[in-house]
Amino acid sequence: MVSIPANVLNLINRPDSMKVMSTCSKDGMPHVIACGSVFTPDDSTLAVGEVIMKVTSANLVDNGMASFMVISGAEAYQIDAKARQRLTEGDLLDGLNVKLDRIHLKAVAVWLFDVTAVTVASANDEAGKRIA
Repeated sequence: MVSIPANVLNLINRPDSMKVMSTCSKDGMPHVIACGSVFTPDDSTLAVGEVIMKVTSANLVDNGMASFMVISGAEAYQIDAKARQRLTEGDLLDGLNVKLDRIHLKAVAVWLFDVTAVTVASANDEAGKRIA
């Protein structure tokens, strides 16, 4: 488990940044979704609301690995993570659903992930550099 650098935490938690989540089936088929419900309960954990995530959730049950891309303008980072837990009740889920209710969505669960690596994905000389 690694700590997410402060600038990347800020980017993840900004509502205007784009978040993409990738998983892979047990047969090796990649699956990618736009994922607006990504947030950080602490600096080494990613959390994602399970909102219409049938294939993604099945992939997480099968292998537990995910990769996230967070983008704003020319700034981008890849965050690799391993699923730790799926919460179907509690404060994290309740708080997320308060926010999602504003856009008429509801999460049935929150997935928690341990961050394993953070890599620069921006189109510059730092691209590919692991920063955590």
